[in-house]
Amino acid sequence: TVKKNADGTATVTGVKAGTVTITARAGSLDPVSVKITVALLPTSVSLPATGEVVVGQSKRFTATISPADAQPSTILWSVEPVTGAASVDASGNLTGEKAGQVRLIARTLNDRTATCLVEITNPVRAIVIDPTNGGRAEVSEGKSDLTLRATAYGADGTTNNVQQKFTWRSANTRYARVQTNGDGTCTVTGVSTGTVRIYAYAADGSGVSGEIAIRVFRACYDLGLHT
Repeated sequence: TVKKNADGTATVTGVKAGTVTITARAGSLDPVSVKITVALLPTSVSLPATGEVVVGQSKRFTATISPADAQPSTILWSVEPVTGAASVDASGNLTGEKAGQVRLIARTLNDRTATCLVEITNPVRAIVIDPTNGGRAEVSEGKSDLTLRATAYGADGTTNNVQQKFTWRSANTRYARVQTNGDGTCTVTGVSTGTVRIYAYAADGSGVSGEIAIRVFRACYDLGLHT
């Protein structure tokens, strides 16, 4: 709607999002028109609650504006250090600079904000795999009685701020299969007797892997037949 003011101006009130033409006429002069856009401003913006980025790597974060057709949809990005350090560009690409935590902030032009606590981790440099029970790397044929744990180490030889997430693979599923448990371990199922290598790959994009050779054996049972 348009309200005429006493000083020759007019006040426009947006009623519905869209484009409209406002026309002004003064006496016998030709009318003058202007096209204006009525915008539906964002009422909120959201980000994932947490995230992870490796030092030296970048990850793009996406902010979701509500309602979806709100305008302007521009997002202003910034980052605040907590215990770590990172930088972010105008597209939401966050680059890890120092291990620790940072707070990523997304802000709309009408000052709606969202934050994400991002863990900056050190790159994986080595992975060691061991049986969780401290025993031999052996599994019974037809059973799932071996659990392996992978441990990732950084360049300083410690696990400090190093992501402990892995994908697992058996070199030959005819001998053994693996099931990822999601806690840094995997369960191995023996398929047939023999020796096979099991691999753990770092999930941080470093390409680092570790391996262990395991033996699949056939258990012998005492049937109690004595002469």
